[in-house]
Amino acid sequence: MDANGTQAAIRAGYSNKSARQQASQNLTNPAIVKAIEEKQAERALRVGVSQDRVLSELIVIGYSNLKAFFDADGAVIPVQDWPDALAGAVQSIEVIDKTDEDGKLVGRTYKIKLWPKLDAIQLIMRHQGMLKDKLAVEVDNSFADMLLEARERIVK
Repeated sequence: MDANGTQAAIRAGYSNKSARQQASQNLTNPAIVKAIEEKQAERALRVGVSQDRVLSELIVIGYSNLKAFFDADGAVIPVQDWPDALAGAVQSIEVIDKTDEDGKLVGRTYKIKLWPKLDAIQLIMRHQGMLKDKLAVEVDNSFADMLLEARERIVK
């Protein structure tokens, strides 16, 4: 399945010149939309993607806590000992070794970068209906009339 409508239209035999328009038009065809949805559902099942799994991953990121990477003495817990849920919140790790003039290791710095929490929390909130992206504005006739009257006064 192709996520690029133009390329899918070209492979379906439409010319390069008209493929974009045809792809757009095809996406209004209920039979094509249904076929795409079925293929997407098959792929999601095949690779194990579900709303619950995606939400669980977002929760790992959104509620991650840097304290979980350290033991009681403040030392970094070895990566192999991190639970999967904790490791899933990590975007990158940088290890910097500090050596003395003889090349002997005298210290190690870990830079642990987590995935952005705010992005994950916003996606969770949007999924839960707690975040509205659209603002509904209602204007009653009296306000609209006042605006028209003000406009007329300005024009005169």
